[in-house]
Amino acid sequence: YRFNDAAQGAYEYFWSDFCDWYIEAAKLTLGGADEEAKDRKASLLLHVLSESLKLLHPFLPFVTEEIYQKLPQHGASIVVERYPEARETRRDERVQERFARVQELVRAVRTVRSEFTIPTDRPLPVTVVAEGAAGSAFRDHAALISLLTGCPQLTVAAALRGKERRGSIPVAGSGFEAFIHIREAIDLDKETARLRKELSGLEQAVPRAAAKLANPAFVGKAPAEVVAKERSRLAELEARRDKIAGYVGDLAGGPGPRA
Repeated sequence: YRFNDAAQGAYEYFWSDFCDWYIEAAKLTLGGADEEAKDRKASLLLHVLSESLKLLHPFLPFVTEEIYQKLPQHGASIVVERYPEARETRRDERVQERFARVQELVRAVRTVRSEFTIPTDRPLPVTVVAEGAAGSAFRDHAALISLLTGCPQLTVAAALRGKERRGSIPVAGSGFEAFIHIREAIDLDKETARLRKELSGLEQAVPRAAAKLANPAFVGKAPAEVVAKERSRLAELEARRDKIAGYVGDLAGGPGPRA
């Protein structure tokens, strides 16, 4: 009877897994020249959408019924359809692990684009240092990664020399390290100045927050939830400081602390 958990689980699946990832990934096939492959992908998308609507129906009855009636093939009402059931035979841990790495890399590139306000239509070369299963996953899904990140030049290598790292933002992942080469996509002087200004502010904010938590009068008298909130804020400030300091070091071509 934990309806809130069921609703949240259904939401996360539909909004994130299906809409954010599956539909976007399907565009790689739908935009291709293989008509048979495009038909198969479209049919599969419709099937998954139909099953997803049935899954969501108890939580969104009117919206799901409306969309269901717009499907090319549908029954009299979604109300009388059989509710979806989990099938263990459809689980594939290897596929999930491989795609999780792809998602991790895509998120990393998108985060760097956001941090440096780099438009999605501006290409960013990416070098991924990975071996074994991780390297194989990135090679097999190179076209998909390029589609989802706007990085047409994806290189998978076993190692990367020091000079090849200059001007790139390194991001560590599960079994890989990615180097996102942004130097040519930004105004280096302007971005470095912006980062140094933010870093200066953080270097002043962190000691202030730490001093507040070191004050016995505050820790002893303030409600526990307020103290916990301040500790969380301090941790966020420290993580942001280290991250920005790392960016400054990366753009300068030298080592910097990483988050």
